Amino acid sequence: MLIACGLRAHARGLKMSDFADQYLGAVFDCLMSIDGPADLIIVVDELEMSNAKPPRGTGWAEFVAATMDNIPSVEHVREYVAIVRRSSISRRLSERSAGGFTR
Repeated sequence: MLIACGLRAHARGLKMSDFADQYLGAVFDCLMSIDGPADLIIVVDELEMSNAKPPRGTGWAEFVAATMDNIPSVEHVREYVAIVRRSSISRRLSERSAGGFTR
């Protein structure tokens, strides 16, 4: 979505908490809160202004750039969003079921 801003529309409905990685969630939340174009520089600036804590041992610029380097294709954004949704639902179900059983 940083590579092609128009793809943000496909991720509407996802939340920061849907991401297993809190830093990816923070980047996503920041990206979705920007009204208008967003790129690496704009998102990093917003993250730094928000005082959000970057991952240990790195800054936001390095983290976001590395994340962008690991995106195989923007063509599959719908599939990536579906993976995040399924994983989030699975994590929540696991957490609830683990907390509900006592021996």
